[in-house]
Amino acid sequence: MAHILGMLPSTSLFFSVGEHLFARLCVLTRKEKDDLFSVIFQLREEGFFKSFFYASTILSDFGGLNE
Repeated sequence: MAHILGMLPSTSLFFSVGEHLFARLCVLTRKEKDDLFSVIFQLREEGFFKSFFYASTILSDFGGLNE
């Protein structure tokens, strides 16, 4: 799974804990997110893994207020 997700055009971070794989993936657009979820759900249907959980964060520069 890490190899497959590592082919995505973004900077990714992976680590495993026991039987679990944690992945941090960056997506810039809703289309990228939708495409990523499509691949993830297809891989689950094909038996690459049994369960999938996710959380998301939103990062913005708030009109330059972070500077």
